[in-house]
Parts: sequence; structure tokens; C-alpha cells
Amino acid sequence: MRFPTTIFPAALALLPLCPAQAQDLVVPAGTTVQFDSALGLAVDSVLIEQGATVRVFGSAPLRILATDQIRIDGTLDLSGYDAPGVVQLQGATAPSAGGAGAAGGGFGGVGSSATNSATLTGLPGSALASTYPRGGEGGESSFAPGSNDNQRRGAGGGGGRLAQDALAQGLMATAGKQGSPSAQGAMSFINAAAGGQPGPSPFSGSTDDDFFGIGLDAATGQLVHGELSQPAPGRGGGAGGDSIESSIIPPLPWTPSKDAVGGGGGGGGGLGLLSTARLIVGPSGRILANGGDGAMGETASVSNPIGGSGGGGSGGMLLIQAREFDLSMAGPDAISAIGGKGGAGIGDLVAGGDGGPGLIQFHVEGDPATAILLPVGLGLADLTAPDAHVLLPFAGL
Repeated sequence: MRFPTTIFPAALALLPLCPAQAQDLVVPAGTTVQFDSALGLAVDSVLIEQGATVRVFGSAPLRILATDQIRIDGTLDLSGYDAPGVVQLQGATAPSAGGAGAAGGGFGGVGSSATNSATLTGLPGSALASTYPRGGEGGESSFAPGSNDNQRRGAGGGGGRLAQDALAQGLMATAGKQGSPSAQGAMSFINAAAGGQPGPSPFSGSTDDDFFGIGLDAATGQLVHGELSQPAPGRGGGAGGDSIESSIIPPLPWTPSKDAVGGGGGGGGGLGLLSTARLIVGPSGRILANGGDGAMGETASVSNPIGGSGGGGSGGMLLIQAREFDLSMAGPDAISAIGGKGGAGIGDLVAGGDGGPGLIQFHVEGDPATAILLPVGLGLADLTAPDAHVLLPFAGL
């Protein structure tokens, strides 16, 4: 099967889900396919040509079974979506949407969610598209009297978190920045409004077992059981807090035009389950499950945010099982599950926190020393961000 240059989502429903219906799937160069993760793929082989993109959306994990091979010369993208910018300026009656998750990733938190009263804090991001509230925390709204917007900036939302921070690679979930020190927080009534904290991680303690499945300790020969009980997609970032012109909370009467709204959080990266005999990643090939970026809060002028900015979504999770991983032509960070960036701030205020890293797992059917082919002079850590876990295969992927 070869996709035409123009793809309509309805056509994707014709893709077979039964492995017995043998065929090859080719996404030609110059094509962008919007693919619903709920459909899944079961084919002989998959080829995404150079310059082609398969953009995944949906609330279900993406499952691809290719009995022969999966070759990625273009881009397979399961990343969470960026939060859209603030829609309604100088009017806090329209919430600021968070970015959608992809392939089961959590949604970013909604900013200025109350429509009939002042919003006291941004909403947190979610851990799954339909659940609440295990992503980054929302930033607190600020309130102060007077027309000087700069004196009552809202706080930023926290970044989503899945894996623990990878400090050596500079990949970490961070808290949102505080609001203006001269204004009080609408929940705490202390100066300044507090930035949202990063979401919780499902992992604890040592990072040696921060995965799903079973690994082999090369030094001791002992099996290591992963701490994660089941595969998990990324988490959404928290929304930023509003800026409220008032001397009291709640403002009475409430004047929506006096509030500046917080930005939404970025969506969480997706969960991808790929199983094949051979994975090939070409020189321009990319497999992505990154977090979406948080949105900047409402601005008084260009690059002067008054509403708190949203946090970035966390990276998602990529589980790839194969007998051979041919990465000999792949470029740096060709396989990526990093967090999204928080929305911009000003100085040390308002900014949303960055999303944390996700997980990349290679389940190898054989000896990793011979089954994983690498470019000359590069290691696996150069090709994956964060570093991939090399694990034993398991049935049912």
C-alpha cells in the first residue's frame, strides 16, 4: 500500500489490522499523514520515505506490528501538541486551552478556566487524555489593585514529568516561575504567587530499574525487573495563573477585562509500541515522542507576559522490539522523547516550567552487541535522548 500525496483521515480507516493481510505500507516523500493511533498497523513492512511525516494523534497508544521491517527515512512523530496561544486578550471569559496529548499522552492544563468568576490558579496537566490531575501543577494567580500590570504578573505552570531527571543530558522537569513579588497569590494570600511544581514521577529511588520490563545487569548477570508496572505515555504541563486587578479575592464585582489570562500547558508525548524483525533509521530518520510546549500568558505588549505561562509536557515512551536495530546511518538524537519547553517569562518571573524526559526502550531479540548496529564513532547514547534502555524481549508487544 502506498499513500497518495494528499491524505484524508477517513482513508486511514481502510488500513488493515490483521497480520494475515500481508502488505507493505509506504509513505512517500513530501507526504504528511495525520494518523489516528486507535487504528494501529499490522503489515509486512513500513517505509516512511525521506521528507515524509506520519503525525500521530489520538487517545490510544500507537501499536505497529511489521513482520519484516520498519524503515524510517522521514519522521514518525508521536509528540504532544503545543498549547495554542492566548485567544482572547483583555477578557478572562474564554479559557486558554492546553495542548493535546498524542497517542495517549496527557493534555496540558487549561488556563483561566473559570468563566463566571476570577480564576485563582491554572489547572494541572493530566497523565492520560481522559484523566485528572497527574501532570504538572498549575501556577497561582496574582492579585493587586491598580492599573500597573507589571506589579501583578501571574505565576507559571509546572512541567509534566514521566521519567526521573536526566541531569547529565540537561533533561529535567522544572517548576514554573513565581509571579510579581509585589502582588499576593490568589490561593495563598502571600507574596508572591507560587509557580506550579512539576508533576510526580512513577519512579522512586535508584534509576537502575526505571523502565518497564526486564533488563540484564551486565556486571552481575542478574535480571533487573523494571519499576514501571505497565507502559505509560507522557504527562501534560500545568497552566499559568491569571493576573487579577483587585484588592480582594474574589473580586466583587468581577470585571473580566481587568484580568490577564494564563497560558495553557503543553501536551504529553505519546506511547509508541513498535514490533518488527528489523528497525532501520536512515540519515534523516526521526522517531519522536517529545512533549509539547506551554503557551505564553497574556501580554501587555510584545514579549511582556502578564498572565503566567504554561508548563511544557513531558516526553512520552517508545518501546521498540526487534531482532536487529540498524542505526548505522542514524544522526544524533534520531530517537527522542524529551520534554517540551515552558512558555516564556520576563526576568525570573512568569515562565512556565520545562517538561521532563520520557523513556526509550529497546527490547532486543538476541545479543545487543551484534543486534544494535551503530555509526562509526558514535554510541547508542548519541542517538537517543534520553539514553535508551536495552532490555530483554517480551511477548505481547
